[in-house]
Amino acid sequence: MGRYDEFTADRLLAQMFEMMPEDIDKRQGAVAYDLATPAAQELQNAYIELDATERLGFTDTSEGSHLARLTVDLGVFRRPAVAAKGIVQFDGEPAQLVPQGSRVVAGADAPIYFTTDADVTLNDAGFAEVVVTAQRGGLSGNIGPGEIEALVGDLFDVVSVRNDSEFVGGSNEEDDESLRQRYFERARQPVTSGNAAHYRQWALEVPGVGDALVYPTYHGAGTVLVVILDTEATAPSDYVIDAVKEHIEAERPINADVYVEPAEEVPINVSATIHVARDSNVDEVVTEFSTALTEYLSTLAFKDTLVRYTQIASILLGVPRVVDYTDLTVNGGASNIEVDVNQVAVKGEVTFTDGAV
Repeated sequence: MGRYDEFTADRLLAQMFEMMPEDIDKRQGAVAYDLATPAAQELQNAYIELDATERLGFTDTSEGSHLARLTVDLGVFRRPAVAAKGIVQFDGEPAQLVPQGSRVVAGADAPIYFTTDADVTLNDAGFAEVVVTAQRGGLSGNIGPGEIEALVGDLFDVVSVRNDSEFVGGSNEEDDESLRQRYFERARQPVTSGNAAHYRQWALEVPGVGDALVYPTYHGAGTVLVVILDTEATAPSDYVIDAVKEHIEAERPINADVYVEPAEEVPINVSATIHVARDSNVDEVVTEFSTALTEYLSTLAFKDTLVRYTQIASILLGVPRVVDYTDLTVNGGASNIEVDVNQVAVKGEVTFTDGAV
């Protein structure tokens, strides 16, 4: 509810009438009514805009480009989207050159294009592989193995292209809540020359980093360990790790040895016998449960080391298609799973058996 919601056109019109002489005709259709009504409506619009202006003018309630303009006052900039990277394999005639910037594509309905990072020449066996980068930043570039379908262009001596491994490192532009929290952290935890807060700030400035833990004197005096997560609360790719190393190396105090490591992933495997509603199937439940489990685990990353069995059971019962379940196990047992502070719990294998069979 807005602060100025009470200033409606009707109320403003009534206030105008109160200020007019009593002998003025204020009935609908009268001159005074016809003159004051448009003004009251425009004043109502002005109060609506005033409410929005006030909301957008403060960091805790602002959003979008308005929020980004506020956070730059403390040197906190919205992290841009990061393009995914991966390796593709080419097959064709020996000595065929695939020049830098050649495009390959994944997905027929919603194509995602990638470009080669360097020139590559097929060897005597007619094979070559090269790193490619998505043309657009975002999670959409994190494709799975085998999703690259074709080479775009007329390199006739290239017979086929494929990707044997998944592409990694893509992340979306930083959302408002993440930007807001980094701003508040900068304001409330002032950094000094190379203290722990400073290293955390440097790590979080790198696109693709979602959170970071800092351990001063980890390997003795003058050493610092930085453990990082990506924006999806999982272990970051090597590309992100290298970017963090490079950024911190450019900012760190002299004579400080910095180690940057990814959080260690701990798969959370879930199995159960489930009873599903009519006109539902186990595959649909697996999909919905997996999404909810991933969301739950992301809330724990670097904040809570305990994965609760009862919470996973609650998530399973919260899937609309699930009527009941038995024999629920998490990593083979029926108890909580505790991870180390530098580890992150991630969704593992989800195996459900239809209890009606």
